[in-house]
Amino acid sequence: MWHCIFNLTGSIGKPGINTILSLCEQTPNPLPDRKALDDIVFDILGLTEEERKEV
Repeated sequence: MWHCIFNLTGSIGKPGINTILSLCEQTPNPLPDRKALDDIVFDILGLTEEERKEV
């Protein structure tokens, strides 16, 4: 699947990202401030919990 491919250089140094696993094998675990911002944006967009995990 195209969305399971990740760019290693884009993931280095980002908290909550395991550079060993593909992004599809990971559960999102953003920092609390990032999660709060994501929730605001996702609420505006009307995304479900499953859709939020895909983003």
